[in-house]
Amino acid sequence: MPEVEKTEDLKQARTRERTKTTKLTSKLRAIYQDPNANPDAVAYLIQQAEKQLTVLEELKEALETCGIPDETNHLADLDELTFMSKRLLGRLESKPIHETPTVSDKFRLDLNLPKYNGDLLAWTEFWELYCSAVHHNRSYSPVEKFVYLRGQLTGEAAKSIQGLATTAANYQIAIDLLKDRFGRDDFKRETLMANLLHLPGVINSSDLKSMRRLVDEFTICIRSLEAMNTPSSQYGQLLLPVMKEKIPEEWRLQWARTRFLGADASGTEFECFIKYLQDELRIREDASHEKLEEAREYSQVEINLRSRFDGGSRRIKAYSTDKLCAELPANDRTPDRSQLPENMADDFQGGPVDILIGVDHLYDIVLWEQMEIDDRLRAVETVFGYVLHGRHDSNSGEPALRCSYHSHSVVRMWDLDTVGIVPEAEEKRSDTKFPLPEWNEKENRYEMGLAWIITIMEIDLALDEAVDWFAEHGPRGRSEGRQHPDPDPDPDQLPKLHLLLGDSIAKASRLTPRDPGDRILNRARGGETWRSLSRYMEEDVRVWQDTMEAEERAPGYIIIWCSGNDVYHRQGPLVITSHLLDRVAALATSVVGRLEPHAEKVYVFGPLPRLLGADRGAKWERTAAFHLERRLINTRLGDSCEMIRLGRSLTKKMTKNTRAVADAGYHRTDGVHLSPAGYERIGACGAFPGWLRM
Repeated sequence: MPEVEKTEDLKQARTRERTKTTKLTSKLRAIYQDPNANPDAVAYLIQQAEKQLTVLEELKEALETCGIPDETNHLADLDELTFMSKRLLGRLESKPIHETPTVSDKFRLDLNLPKYNGDLLAWTEFWELYCSAVHHNRSYSPVEKFVYLRGQLTGEAAKSIQGLATTAANYQIAIDLLKDRFGRDDFKRETLMANLLHLPGVINSSDLKSMRRLVDEFTICIRSLEAMNTPSSQYGQLLLPVMKEKIPEEWRLQWARTRFLGADASGTEFECFIKYLQDELRIREDASHEKLEEAREYSQVEINLRSRFDGGSRRIKAYSTDKLCAELPANDRTPDRSQLPENMADDFQGGPVDILIGVDHLYDIVLWEQMEIDDRLRAVETVFGYVLHGRHDSNSGEPALRCSYHSHSVVRMWDLDTVGIVPEAEEKRSDTKFPLPEWNEKENRYEMGLAWIITIMEIDLALDEAVDWFAEHGPRGRSEGRQHPDPDPDPDQLPKLHLLLGDSIAKASRLTPRDPGDRILNRARGGETWRSLSRYMEEDVRVWQDTMEAEERAPGYIIIWCSGNDVYHRQGPLVITSHLLDRVAALATSVVGRLEPHAEKVYVFGPLPRLLGADRGAKWERTAAFHLERRLINTRLGDSCEMIRLGRSLTKKMTKNTRAVADAGYHRTDGVHLSPAGYERIGACGAFPGWLRM
């Protein structure tokens, strides 16, 4: 290790120990001034102070060797208070027997002393603390010590002295039994070596958090063995090959390169390996800015949040911190206020963020009602008024705000189907420009180049643009020998154009008619519900009819696939009530009734279960999707409407007559959207219409 780096590590260690010393000094000063100080508490603090004095003196000597003097009084103050506390402990222990502390004073340290369950590696720590607080305390009789000892033992440790009567004579016997069983260094060494051999390996070289855990546990075991007078020279050569197999291949290669070049070859090969792991991990953490922060303590507060409209409030518990996230700028490009509800919770003036409400309180605050402002923006009802959720068109060019603590872009939260936000892929589609067809005189045909970057979702749009262009500029007249279609073809002979409405699951379904001449116009939107479907229905039908006229097609069927946003929220199913189901059924009946005059038949695909909340692992008959499906089946949606039950196909057979919502590979990791296997499963179920394929 270079001299400068070694000095910096010593200075950082001294800073940490000074912080501990300050806290310990405050405790010693307070207990010294307490006229009713407990001797056990004084003895415990003296033991901590003596250990801290040793650490400070070692750091002082090491830094003075590097030419850095100690200019503070931490060491002197702690030494003085330790001496005064020892004098206080002597006075307290010299009191007459009749001044023995009361029962409440004797057992005041119950919360400070750890319970011991028989862990070999934890015995030394427990025994030293117990000796300082109880075993060496002359204020307690042997029987009292025995009672206290039993109260601190659990598990195997308690069973080891279970048959002894609680008497003064048996107290020392109990101590000897515990020492003989749990105080054996040979067993501790074997346990530490077994822990080293069974440490989990790390495969991914960029997984710095797992590497940090591995190196820390590795170092703790090595230091514990050294404390038991077992140096690494006794086992290092045997353990080194095992430890090398637990680190990623890239790290092993770097270690081999380091040894080949002979860099920092001081010490044994095992000691060099430990040092290499520590140095390499520190370098990678610094380079990737992923170094773990030291543990911090946050004070918990209780906050009463009150609405500025109707007095509604919520009381929550939160943790206090110095800085939550970056300050929000004022938003001067909000939507037209005439489109927004009157009771908006935000005044759009910007300012600091005072409270961050997590998912544990989110659903106490977010209510049911949602109002769509445009394709990408909704007003969501909360107990404090309406809040805007989504993205406004005028702000689409501005960078997203980033939280200074978590460093997660807010844009990533706009992918949630269940809040009705259009996915980013949808946004890109609106701005995509495709090449237009060009006439090739030499070969007497149209040609159309391919875009450099094109996604599967954009192919439909490219096809639509090409069809529209040919409909307007078509090849009529380009070739004398070309046959033109009949200007008034028979509607029965025309290919059909079907209409698909629904949410993001319908949008990504790639439904295709089996008739090669027919096609489906996919007008599904992310986050669609029966309520929002009714608002955009007239526009969807108009686009459908215009496309039929442009492509010279006949009207086909209408498919509605709302997979369950009406009965699921972002983390699981809503509370299913008759009122909720009646409202959804009424909306569905209204939508189907308005669509029936435009199509020969309307298909309603049933809702699908989700691997969220209470529905995960539940029986199919107890899911929110089942209740909604049953209500829609029992409701007369329309004369030409057919209800297609699909939800049960995504369940897993558990027993002969029981199916449950389990992870069978049909859902993506979010538990909402379907995987390719899920779509394939639906397409193969018996209820799926025969004229369609998935």
